[in-house]
Amino acid sequence: MVDPIDEAPHASDDPAYCETWAYTFTDLERRTFALVHASWLPARGVGNHLVTIQRDGESVARRVETRDPFRSSLLELEVDPWRAAAVRCPELALDLTWNAFTPPIDFGDRFDLGDAMHQRHVQAGVRASGTLGGARLTRVPGFRDRSWGPRDLRRMGRIVTLLMTGIRRD
Repeated sequence: MVDPIDEAPHASDDPAYCETWAYTFTDLERRTFALVHASWLPARGVGNHLVTIQRDGESVARRVETRDPFRSSLLELEVDPWRAAAVRCPELALDLTWNAFTPPIDFGDRFDLGDAMHQRHVQAGVRASGTLGGARLTRVPGFRDRSWGPRDLRRMGRIVTLLMTGIRRD
């Protein structure tokens, strides 16, 4: 189990130190996928908020710079450490809560790319409920991702990510 205090932003004067909070869901019936991603660079006092929604082959994405890790002109994020997260994005009619149904999995030192990246990286299975574009969603499967530590993307080369969600079972 992960210490829940690590959910809050950390202080760092390292310009490569980055914090992220990410939440996804995949609704196969509605052919809908959503990603909410918040990043924060504490040494610079700046971050980015991103919301991406894909529905029936159409994609919409919005990104803004923010001076607050959890609030911007795009979204508001409320986090209950390792249990739930609520996201409101009025511009895209998104009002969802992601509730964890697995304990957080701590990847610890496994997410180490030498000088390019040495971060803590934690994930958990979640289910999203709420509304998106006026449609009601109930317990749609996804995952939450939390990472923090030095991250120099310029030195990482190419990274390919594969995200999977259980279709018939968790």
